[in-house]
Amino acid sequence: MRSGQRESDLLFPRARYEGEVEIFLPGGQEAVSRWYQAWKRGEVPDKTPYGLGQLGDHGFELRYVASEAAGRFQTLMGLVRGTRRGRSSASMAVAWDEFTAMRMAAVRRDSLLACGVIWATDLLEHGTRLDRLKLTVMRRLLRRFAFVWCLSPAQLEPLRSWLGGTDGPRIEVLPFGIDTRFFESTRIERRGVLSVGNDVDRDYTTLLKAFELLADRNPGLPIFVQGRGLSSAPPGVTLLERMTHRELRQRIREVSVLAVATRHNLHVSGMTAVLEAGSMGRSSVLTDTPGADMYLIDGASGFLAPEGDAAGLADQIQKALDRAEQHGDFAASHIRDHHSSAQMIGRLATIIADVVKGARP
Repeated sequence: MRSGQRESDLLFPRARYEGEVEIFLPGGQEAVSRWYQAWKRGEVPDKTPYGLGQLGDHGFELRYVASEAAGRFQTLMGLVRGTRRGRSSASMAVAWDEFTAMRMAAVRRDSLLACGVIWATDLLEHGTRLDRLKLTVMRRLLRRFAFVWCLSPAQLEPLRSWLGGTDGPRIEVLPFGIDTRFFESTRIERRGVLSVGNDVDRDYTTLLKAFELLADRNPGLPIFVQGRGLSSAPPGVTLLERMTHRELRQRIREVSVLAVATRHNLHVSGMTAVLEAGSMGRSSVLTDTPGADMYLIDGASGFLAPEGDAAGLADQIQKALDRAEQHGDFAASHIRDHHSSAQMIGRLATIIADVVKGARP
């Protein structure tokens, strides 16, 4: 590798784009500036949320737009009118998730549009009547997008079925990546277990039962849990408040295993925590939902556990405690090689360049 050359450049040659990519984020440029200042202080990973600013490393001219730019009335009118494909446009607008994308589509009807889809595939399966109504509107919009990505291979076929057709968007799996420099591998100093996470698909009932069993088997073992709405924990388990990125990193340093229990879902709830802990050289245990094996290599970087099985989860955590160093070494290397944010954005840049090239007359 030549001096100053990035690993991601070798895997994904830098695309050259003669136009602008607008990135829609809550808060827009102001929020990105605040994030960047926090990054300079060592408080957050990546220079921009999700590492999206690295698109600029591939030759794109970036502009950040507040997703709030579309007010409720404007968004409603945009949904009524729909959005045009923008095949002759040299402008690309990108949103990380499908709900931000709906606001983006209301104000960028003539641009090429792209977004990630995180929640919709699960709402298709078990959403409320109101969710299904929103999905009907969302489908109308997303079918006019140039490109849609998902983070789990389990989402691919449901998305193709929902949005497919000759005039539907290009759909790709984009393996998620994290800032492996911020979550740098460190030596395991002591045994311990940590669970973190706030999304709606966490299974705290199974997790806390498993932790209770684990605490009974291992008196004095440090066990920590942080989660949405938790007000109590079993004896031997310490309940934590929500943490900053820097506090999370320190907590991971203080344990040897990360454990995440989730209910059935297709977007791999818990993937971020697993990648962050693995990048730091920790073993992980994650519920074996569809697509989870993309982010946790069962038996190598940790263990997958059956859904809703507290005893099975406790058994897998116990095994992970005994293999933590072996798993951690593999996980840190594997995540650095396959799941860095630089690699994720490199893949995204390559696809964006291809979509733009194909759209030009």
